Amino acid sequence: LNCVIFSSGVAYTLKEGAHVRVDVLYSKLSSKSKALVDLLGTLAFLGLTAGFILWTSWDYVSVSWRIREGSAESSGLPYVYVLKTSILIIPIMLLMQGLSEFLKAYKMYHKN
Repeated sequence: LNCVIFSSGVAYTLKEGAHVRVDVLYSKLSSKSKALVDLLGTLAFLGLTAGFILWTSWDYVSVSWRIREGSAESSGLPYVYVLKTSILIIPIMLLMQGLSEFLKAYKMYHKN
């Protein structure tokens, strides 16, 4: 359950710009170059990674829903399939926030 709580903050962290970034080169770039780096980074890294996670976990989560998976432990969680749904929700949230970041960078790139 803690995993769901912490993982759901990933998109928010991206929104707030609190993710790890190597500023050694980025801080010296012009705003247009920063926007280009953000555009390419969003597409190449965030988009592909979140898309890959979504694609590879789809069957895993759908099987869990199909069998209404519960914990094997007698005192375990009865609705494990609901928790596993977060594996799909997290990359979807990242893709949505990534789209927002992409559009901001696109606007910044064409503004300058």
